[in-house]
Amino acid sequence: MSKRGLIILVPILIIIAFSLTCINVEARQTKTIGSEVMIDLIRYDPAPVQQGEPFDVWFEIRNIYGQELKNIQITMSSPLPFMKIQGEKYTTEFRILGQDDVKTFKYTLITSNEIRDGDYSLSLNYYSDRLGEWITEKYTVKIKKVNFVVSTTTVTIESEEIESNKIAQGKTAKLNVNVWNNADYLMKDVNVRLDLSAATSPIITIGSTTEKTIKEIPSGQESSVSFDILALPSADSGVYKIPIKIKYYDELGNNYTKDDLVGLIIGSEPSLHLEIRENEIYDIRGTGDVDANFVNA
Repeated sequence: MSKRGLIILVPILIIIAFSLTCINVEARQTKTIGSEVMIDLIRYDPAPVQQGEPFDVWFEIRNIYGQELKNIQITMSSPLPFMKIQGEKYTTEFRILGQDDVKTFKYTLITSNEIRDGDYSLSLNYYSDRLGEWITEKYTVKIKKVNFVVSTTTVTIESEEIESNKIAQGKTAKLNVNVWNNADYLMKDVNVRLDLSAATSPIITIGSTTEKTIKEIPSGQESSVSFDILALPSADSGVYKIPIKIKYYDELGNNYTKDDLVGLIIGSEPSLHLEIRENEIYDIRGTGDVDANFVNA
């Protein structure tokens, strides 16, 4: 009769060591300057901006004057809590901006560690030969501390065939991923995906996709998803790193992606038996040579 096994695999990466990507969902901000150009703040990344961290802010300039414009200069002001980074450029010049031309440009800034959450203004200063003067326009940037709130706590493997912390080649198992919400608010639409795209991946999913979604995880609680997997018969024995990608939304509707790695052991316990090939001993008290092999069944 087979013995049911339960193996706990601790994630290789702890919660601090992960990549966190935020997708900007802030609205585009448009300013019209001197009836000759429109300058839009089209995005900043990450959004919201995080205290003490650098961020990129992207702008788009469009000529709406109907004729080409010459010698345009744009400079970035950095009132607190924004600060310029040494070595970065904060002036953009266009010698000619043709009729209906559209150009993009960006600046990289950093914020103070001590700033509170909120909306803050940064300024662009604009000059052209036609205007002959500087005009300043302000744009709003949201600063909010981003909690590293979703993490893979444990990964468990269940299989009827397992008697150790390994998955044997050619065997099936159930991989359970536990996800923890450390935020003080409800997390919604938490998507968990096994990244098995690498040619060296030793497993595939069977009877299900590589993605599962948790509808919601209450604050301070854990939830899990399960994947039915098969260890490839051709997989070499050893320890493998399996990427896990988690996507989720915070209370503002911002979408984040977190990457983790978990360790998975492929292989089986050797089953050895003794095989006697030649025997020169013929009685209980006799001596002689015995030719024997240990065979892995």
